[in-house]
Amino acid sequence: MFKRVGRSLYFNNILLEKDENKNLKEKVNKLKISIEYFDDVINSEVPNRMILQMLIDKIYINRDKMVKFELKTDIKKMI
Repeated sequence: MFKRVGRSLYFNNILLEKDENKNLKEKVNKLKISIEYFDDVINSEVPNRMILQMLIDKIYINRDKMVKFELKTDIKKMI
């Protein structure tokens, strides 16, 4: 009986590790996509309005005409 429980725990542990690796790979892929969005905005001469709307939460313009952008904190919305 203890061998069955031990085997079951062993196989459950293996499945858990595989699932964690899969989740990690998905997170890395999503992060790469996010970085590509930022890279597109930085390198483009005329930014895409849709991408900017996904990235920027608020725009502040000071009296001395300095512009400050507040980015959205939830990158998952971009994906």
